[in-house]
Amino acid sequence: IMAPGKQSAKGNAESSSVLRELKETIKSQAAEIERLKALSATKPATPSGGAHSHHGGSAGTEDILDYKIKSFLSIAYERVWWLAVFLLSLSFTALIMNGFEHTLSKQIELAYFVPLLAGHGGNTGGQA
Repeated sequence: IMAPGKQSAKGNAESSSVLRELKETIKSQAAEIERLKALSATKPATPSGGAHSHHGGSAGTEDILDYKIKSFLSIAYERVWWLAVFLLSLSFTALIMNGFEHTLSKQIELAYFVPLLAGHGGNTGGQA
């Protein structure tokens, strides 16, 4: 069994060694980040197959730059058609629900699924 003083000194040496290693890792990662920043600043953005070829929700650099360059009205004009389609589909849904109002009043638990269906429709439209 070691004396408490020796064990404490050994623990301090180990923690200072770990701390030193952590500091070296942080310095090397900071240097790597700076190297990558410099490298990305010198290389021009290369499209990976066009502005609309991205899948999985990751926007490319050219998409972000398009939004910075375009005016608000041009972006709104591109989106208004989809908004009109969604408005028409929601109106159609309201007409269908109006037709089933008698059934919904008898089976009130069916009304709990209406927000669920509307949410799925919104998520589907957002993914399109």
